[in-house]
Amino acid sequence: MPYKTALEIQGGQPLNGEVSIPGAKNAILPLMASSVLTDKPIVFANVPDISDVILMKNLLESHGVSVSFAGNQVTCRATHPIYPVSNDPTISGKFRASVLLLGPLLARLGHARVYLPGGDAIDSRGRPVDIHVTNLRLLGATVHEMYRENPPYIEATAFSGLRAPRQSITLPKVSVGATQNTIMAACVASGTTTIQNASIEPETLDLIKLLKNLGANIEVDKRNHMIKVTGKNIENFGLPPGSVSLSRYTLCHTVIPDRIVAGTYAIAAAITGGSIELVLGNFPDETILELLESEFWRLLAAGIEITRTARGRIHISRKRTWNGQPHPIPPVSVETRAYPGFPTDLHPQWAALMCFSNGESWIRETIFDDRFKYVEQLEAMSLGAIIFRDPTDPKRVKIYGNSEQQNLGQPDLDLISGDIRAGAALILAALARNGKTRILGLDHIKRGYENVANNFRSCGSQMEEVMVFVE
Repeated sequence: MPYKTALEIQGGQPLNGEVSIPGAKNAILPLMASSVLTDKPIVFANVPDISDVILMKNLLESHGVSVSFAGNQVTCRATHPIYPVSNDPTISGKFRASVLLLGPLLARLGHARVYLPGGDAIDSRGRPVDIHVTNLRLLGATVHEMYRENPPYIEATAFSGLRAPRQSITLPKVSVGATQNTIMAACVASGTTTIQNASIEPETLDLIKLLKNLGANIEVDKRNHMIKVTGKNIENFGLPPGSVSLSRYTLCHTVIPDRIVAGTYAIAAAITGGSIELVLGNFPDETILELLESEFWRLLAAGIEITRTARGRIHISRKRTWNGQPHPIPPVSVETRAYPGFPTDLHPQWAALMCFSNGESWIRETIFDDRFKYVEQLEAMSLGAIIFRDPTDPKRVKIYGNSEQQNLGQPDLDLISGDIRAGAALILAALARNGKTRILGLDHIKRGYENVANNFRSCGSQMEEVMVFVE
């Protein structure tokens, strides 16, 4: 196809306005997957309008789950989930969260097949699912990894039911998806499953909140990264093994706000010297603060003012000098870590911000070893900054910001987004630079951000979707 959609951005203007932060992408996908565990409807509110949600809808429907939309609500009902699957494997190949159906399908049916997931290419190992497989085997499942098939898939069976292992399941590294899959499978395993080095990300805790409301018995020790799941013994239900439903009533669940989207818009206010109010919904203040703590204390260090204006509303702006001008951004170095550390999904956006700082900083990536593809494109944007992979540490990128270059005219550019967060970083840098930027690869960005052009336009940016001829 010779024409593709691109974002065209004329930057150099401060952003001012308010943005409503939708539900979290990384929360709604496992939540929708968990609907397989009950035969009663679950109504999810505050659902983001992103393409990954549509992919999960299509995948669930291919397994016999009814999924319907009404505004920002999604209703899932798994009255009779099916196996063998009839889904097109290309659905799974388009996003990472497809693997999250493995645990709940296995728990509900005793039999699951999931084609190898796709998603952003940010890990040189291809983002393997080995921890998922190991944990399900420890729960008593027989798992076949059919990697030589075309397309490759994973098949798991537990016709005699799942059972908790005698010893704790200790993850070799914190894995959000593997933790979530293990929890969902353990909900109907006999005995108590203890997961050590578990993910305690807010998105995992949101899943646990839903599962507990469905009747699951789950304890969380956030300090020690430990989760205990006491499963329901399937023999007590008088049902065939693997045919357990956790709930017998309709449940409504409001998805937590997307902390990565909130952090991205906060950086947009900072990088352009503007002022944006984040509207995060009717959640308790402690929930909002816990969600955003790891991002916001670094924004404070970078000279950003953060003010709570009302329940669920946070105002973001740059500090001002004595004559009212935006204060220069000081350099702030970060290292990505599992929650409550700095999130890897804000790494590229932070790099964009540091390109407009007034000194030297670095970012060390400890989660995904191939999350540096944005570096070359930021360097090509003529931002006046120097950004490069550290030759002495392959996990680190170094940035020499040049805030004085920000006011200079810069050439028009065409760039390509390689993944969701790299695309967000390019948008942020384009908003701050004095020049026109066109960003291809919009499909990647729409996997994690809803109404991007409209939201930024509402804050005064010159941004629109255009058709671009591609040779």
